[in-house]
Amino acid sequence: MAFWNSTRLGSSTHSGLSQYKNEQIASMLGCASTPSQLQLEANAVINSGWWNLSHKDSNHICSLIDDISCNDAGSVTRITYLYTKRRIQLATLNLSAFKNLETLEVCYSSLEGTIPPEIGSISKLSRLHLSHNFLQGKIPFTIENLFNLTYLDLSYNYLQGKIPTTIRSLFKLTHLDLSFNFLSGEICHIENISKLTHLYLSNNSLQGKIPFTVENLPNLTYVDLSHNYFHGEIPIKIGNFSKLIYLDLSYNSLQGKIPTMIGSLSKLTHLKLSHNSIFGEIPPTIGNLSKLTHLELSHNSIF
Repeated sequence: MAFWNSTRLGSSTHSGLSQYKNEQIASMLGCASTPSQLQLEANAVINSGWWNLSHKDSNHICSLIDDISCNDAGSVTRITYLYTKRRIQLATLNLSAFKNLETLEVCYSSLEGTIPPEIGSISKLSRLHLSHNFLQGKIPFTIENLFNLTYLDLSYNYLQGKIPTTIRSLFKLTHLDLSFNFLSGEICHIENISKLTHLYLSNNSLQGKIPFTVENLPNLTYVDLSHNYFHGEIPIKIGNFSKLIYLDLSYNSLQGKIPTMIGSLSKLTHLKLSHNSIFGEIPPTIGNLSKLTHLELSHNSIF
């Protein structure tokens, strides 16, 4: 019995020593504990290759990089990366590390590759601006998880495919710019974004009928759907969009007549309907548009 206790004691002691050694080794390797949120963000910034930093700078990313802003706790809330020729990719930036990121702006740069699905993990993001780059591929469906997003600009890239139907989940979105890409398909799911004020989809390969109804998009002020393949007639109730200031439907395949209700757009300053297949008489109600400064109706069959 004494021998058994001695054996057990020796085994327990050996186990404790082994655990102590393992903890010492883990500590030496820098992995003794789970990295904090700030460490995760610092590692993501340093390992991205976007900036000339080393791990000795990990405690100073907020003060060393003008492109980054942090909250009082030191967590990254804003990344602004503009006008650079350094070839970078979103895939090298561990997006899931930035739990408090509210603004991500990478514009007029050499941003390449695709928009990774991990973009949907930044749940606090309210502004995503990636225009004037070299992005390819499709807009990921995970964008639906950005439920705090109010501003989305992916214009002037090489994005392809359809606008994901999950975009209808962005209920707070007010500004959407996907112009100058290679997007295709219809846009009926956009009319569920009721707070939308600015909609720019020009210079793509979008098609189908213009589905908007004022009941679903009551706040529209700027709309540019030019240089696409939209067909059918201009919505008859277009005049109900009382906040509309700018409307460009030029360079499409629209048919039918100009609705007489268009004269109800009292705030309209720009109306561009040129290069379509519109026919018939110009409605006299256009004379009611007292604030109109730009009117383009050429290359149609109207009189």
